[in-house]
Formats: sequence, C-alpha cells, structure tokens
Amino acid sequence: MKSLKLIFFAVGLISLLSFLVQTGFTAPVQATTTIITTNTDQTTSLIINQGDLLQINSGARLTMDSSLDNNGTINVMSGGTLWIDPNFIMTNHASGQINNMGEITANQANITNYGKFDDVGSVTLFFSDSFPDPTAGVPRFTNQAGAELYIDKDGVFAGVECDLTNSGKLNNAGFIHLFSCVLDNLGQFCNPGTIDGEGIIFRGNPIENTCISDTTTSIASNNNPSVFSQPVTLTATVTSSGRTPTGTVTFKDGITTIGSGTLDGTGHATLSISVLSADTHSITAVYLGDSSFNTSSSPVLSQVVLTPAQAVNNLENLANSIAVKSSDLDNAQKLLNDNNPSNDNGACGKLGAFINEVNANKSLTQDQKNLLIGQANVIKTAVGC
Repeated sequence: MKSLKLIFFAVGLISLLSFLVQTGFTAPVQATTTIITTNTDQTTSLIINQGDLLQINSGARLTMDSSLDNNGTINVMSGGTLWIDPNFIMTNHASGQINNMGEITANQANITNYGKFDDVGSVTLFFSDSFPDPTAGVPRFTNQAGAELYIDKDGVFAGVECDLTNSGKLNNAGFIHLFSCVLDNLGQFCNPGTIDGEGIIFRGNPIENTCISDTTTSIASNNNPSVFSQPVTLTATVTSSGRTPTGTVTFKDGITTIGSGTLDGTGHATLSISVLSADTHSITAVYLGDSSFNTSSSPVLSQVVLTPAQAVNNLENLANSIAVKSSDLDNAQKLLNDNNPSNDNGACGKLGAFINEVNANKSLTQDQKNLLIGQANVIKTAVGC
C-alpha cells in the first residue's frame, strides 16, 4: 500500500513538472545590485537584467573590454567613470534607464539607446589620434526611435570624429560640443541649450530651440474616506520624460477650484483642506504648464467625506470585525443622527466611554487599540467634543 502511494506521488510530480515545462514556467529571479567601488576591467559580456542595478561609485572606473547590455538601471555617480574600449557596444534596451552623473566615454566604441538616458555629467565619443585602433570605426551614439536622451542643464555631450544619430527624442538643455562629427537628426531634437564646435555636418530634420515636453499628472489623498472637518492632504505628482516639471498645480472639486500648489524639486504639489462637505467629491489636479512643459490633468479621485454618524457606523463595523461589541457606539450614532445638535455632547460622552472600554480590553493588541481609539478621537474632533 505504501509503495502504491509512492507511485501515485511520483506520477503526480512528473505530471506537474511536465505541465510547468510546457507552459514555459520559470521561477522568479531575484533582482541583483552590483556596486563598483574600485577600478574594474570587464573582459566578458555584461548583461544587466530588468530590475537589476549597476552602480559605479565616485572614484571608481569600470572599463568595458566587452559588450554591455542594459535592461535595468545603470547609475554612474558623480566622480565615477564608465569607459568603453574600441570595437565594443553598450546597448541600453527599451526597459533600460541610464543615469549619468559622472563620466561615460566611448573610445572608438558605440552606444545605442532604445530606452531612457539621462546625462547630468559628461558623455564623450572619443577617437584616439595617438593610439587609434585600425580595426575600429568612429565612435557612435545612436538614439533609436522611441528612445529618449536628455542632457541636463549641467550635462555635457562631447564628440571628436564621431557620429551622433537621433531617431527618437533628444532634449539638450546643457552643452553639446562636437568636432569633425556628423549629426543626423531623424527624430525630434529639442535644443534650448548650446551646440558648438567645428566641422559639424548637420543632416535631417531641423533642430528646435524652443521645446515643450508632454506631462502626466496624478493625484492621491492621505485620508480617504475622511470625516467632515478632518484635514485631508491632496498630493499631485507631475512627471515628464527626462526632466522634472516646474510650475503650478490647481486642485478642483468638479469644476470648482479649491486651491493650488507649487511643484517642488521632485514634481510634487500638495494642498491641505478641511472644508469639504460630507459627500463624495470628484477631485482633480490640473498642471498649468509653462514654457517648457505642456499642461495635463489627473484622473478623477473620488474623495469620500463622511458625516460623524457615518464615521461612527464605520467604526462600529471595524470594532465588530475584531470582536469588540459596544452599545456606546450604537447610542452615539443614534444621538448624532437625530439632527439635534444639543445631543452632540451626549455622543461625545458615548465615544469617550467607548475609548475607556477599548483601553480596558485585555484581548486587544496595542495596534488594535490604537486603531480604534484613533478613529474615535477623529470623530470626537469632528463633532467638536
């Protein structure tokens, strides 16, 4: 009998393994973080998978004597260097993000970008006159269709005897210095910054000096549902490719403006409000845009504001869910529902009695007590106890 069970178990296990193989099941791979802190030579191909991070710290240099494929994130910190030797290619794939605050140099090498590439430091396409590799061509940077290259106001992109081809979006708010280079613009090239040098061959689409980037706006509430007169903080987040938008966000309840806020350095604006009526409100955030960014509006956030009686009902349901039964909450709700403000003090007394009851309950954890008492105190504040 025991051997028969083992046979059934083995057959079941084989069937399961066969199913997993046929459906292409693979076990999830844990993301890895690689930090380069010293000078390192990489002589074999390096692949950064999606979700992984490669970071080159200040004072460190990673020299690529092989190909580099990035599907995750590469951070070159200020004072760090990523050096690509002749004949090798660094490819930033569509899911990849490169954040360069240090130095990236392609020495008769190629950089191909399909994803997002933010340059706050310096990128150099270098052709060695002293020791050129006769088997390597000129250094190239190719910004493919759908890719985004952003050169920050403090960023530098330099090239000597190079090819710079843009088929995606290239936004230069900093400095491009090119000498004896070919610049092919087949996509969108926005240049509020500076382009200079000698012997530059321009081809393709015209370069725009005034550029406006699209934005996306979202909104969140720190307290939903809230209780009437309870403060609610609304946070708008405005994003754009490459750069952080600046300017003003207007907060609206339907078509009525309820306040505004200025975006901080991370693209966030907040509004704290405590005068929303007891109802469901359709809240939106509208970014007004500026000379560099287009306006955008968030999806509607349904902010629910409860009456104190509704809040007591929710509190009672919460208490019941953790086996706390209280007649004081029933009585408080009745007093708040009778539309007689003179009975509100009685409701305050019932809520206070509930708080005492919770404090004395030895079967509750401290977290459970804090949750129930915290909500009760919010209601007391709303009632004016």
